[in-house]
Amino acid sequence: MSIPRDFQISKSKRKMLIELVESEISPFYKGHRKGAANQRNVLLHAISLAYKAGKRKPFKGGFSVFQNSILQEEEKYLLMAIGISEIGLDALFPDKHNEIYKMAEEYANTGIDIVYNMVFKTGYGDPLLDFETAISEALEKT
Repeated sequence: MSIPRDFQISKSKRKMLIELVESEISPFYKGHRKGAANQRNVLLHAISLAYKAGKRKPFKGGFSVFQNSILQEEEKYLLMAIGISEIGLDALFPDKHNEIYKMAEEYANTGIDIVYNMVFKTGYGDPLLDFETAISEALEKT
């Protein structure tokens, strides 16, 4: 079994994702014309933060953000690590990869709210510093 062709999020989250890469106050703004690369960066942050919070849920009506074939090796390792933590070593078998990508989409879909709120709703501090702190704390715990 192969991985899904496209990485998807809920259609209802599309506007938030676009605002995160097109708003000048967003730490994801620089070079937003590259499109998928920065959208991918937002979603990887979203996956990490939602995983840390233990929040994911299925959605219907997906919107394709980028093709999974453009994921870098270290990005694939992140998804595999999450898969291993969720379903065990069976995640290493190719027949589980589709399930792992679906899991990552669910985390991204939930996590985009976390990222959006960190950037636009907190009202204090530097969102990029907040991201770095949150991700560093998660790494220290594991």
